[in-house]
Amino acid sequence: MAVAAQSKVMVRFAAQSLPEQMPQILMVSGEEKSPPFDISAESFSPPQTATGRDFSLRALGGNTDFATVRLPENGNKFIVLLVLAGGGKVSPVVIPDDRNAFHGGDVYVYNSSGKLVLGELGTTKFNAKPGNGSMVRPAGLVEDQYYEVRFAYEDNGAPRMFSSARWPAGGKERCYLFFYTDLRNPDRVLYRVISEVLQPEAKLN
Repeated sequence: MAVAAQSKVMVRFAAQSLPEQMPQILMVSGEEKSPPFDISAESFSPPQTATGRDFSLRALGGNTDFATVRLPENGNKFIVLLVLAGGGKVSPVVIPDDRNAFHGGDVYVYNSSGKLVLGELGTTKFNAKPGNGSMVRPAGLVEDQYYEVRFAYEDNGAPRMFSSARWPAGGKERCYLFFYTDLRNPDRVLYRVISEVLQPEAKLN
């Protein structure tokens, strides 16, 4: 059943990684189909009107759904991150697009690797368990300009660092941080960051 026009549910999409030739995708709810749209691993798609609270994703021209998405009953704005799960399958991660809960400066961390990831965003420490996501608020900014970032994964009970860097501090910027396994080297953990600058929301008359 399509979402009623007076209560449109809007969804933005991004992917952890994509093949070189990625076709457009569309949402499918029964006989209802959305217009096709592009998906990227670098940025979010423009907001798309959901075909329902429950829908599948399908490549344009294809007949097989590659993911099933179930949106919460409450809320009308969501972000769907497509991450790689076991066996090469695609797993959708749904995040309410709520600025009151997900502020500028926050980082949403999701770990789709098979290892426990240990991280530091400034002075804020976090543990990202496999298959789990959480919101992290960096602290300990240096001169209000940047913070130190360190990532390690647990290897036989001991931390093994795989990244150390400095990230610029953006009070109006939200980040999405994915940890995942290198398909060519399963013992190696990689990460990808997608960031967005929060623009002023349009006010209703």
